[in-house]
Amino acid sequence: MDCLFLINPNAGAGQGRRAASVLEEISLPNAMKGHVVFTDPARLGQQVLSLAPSYELVVIGGGDGTINRIVRLMAELAAPPPFAILPLGTGNDLARSTGWLKVWQSGGLATACLALGHSKVRSLDLWGDAKGLSFLS
Repeated sequence: MDCLFLINPNAGAGQGRRAASVLEEISLPNAMKGHVVFTDPARLGQQVLSLAPSYELVVIGGGDGTINRIVRLMAELAAPPPFAILPLGTGNDLARSTGWLKVWQSGGLATACLALGHSKVRSLDLWGDAKGLSFLS
């Protein structure tokens, strides 16, 4: 499975940069291949809309703001891939409600990456948008 890791490098007082560096060094489960891209607020729409359709899974690393913006952009795609969350922010409300915060708190990045290979695809309602998205939990 090809995974796109869209990571806000400034999330969590630099946690985003540290997570990206660790992702370059660890092996992902179940023959997953990861491609790490730092988000750029000025080009985020272009990044998401051009990159996400080429991957089977998008893993969003950041806080609620980053996750919200990326999820809303992915909803514009004709066939958006499912997404998962690396909760790198301070509130992490969506990560909490989808179960990713608990995974992160139980073992950090290594545990979260392992969980990617064992997660189930679920639907996410975007409240008022015509379609929803799929996420791993």
